[in-house]
Amino acid sequence: MIKAGIAAFHRHIVTLPTLMSDCGEQWNTILLHLRGPSVRPFSPGGEDFGPLYLRKDVEHAFWRGG
Repeated sequence: MIKAGIAAFHRHIVTLPTLMSDCGEQWNTILLHLRGPSVRPFSPGGEDFGPLYLRKDVEHAFWRGG
């Protein structure tokens, strides 16, 4: 049950360590991509959950030139 919840989380949300693993890049390189205009931290209702990003936004910035 817990593993399924974690997998569901990672299908929609990415973290810096997840991106480092997925891309094979260091954190500072990843942060350069995340500073683009199409990527904003995940903040439902304006709440700050730290460096969490919607996977669809990050994938656009990394792999589609957003």
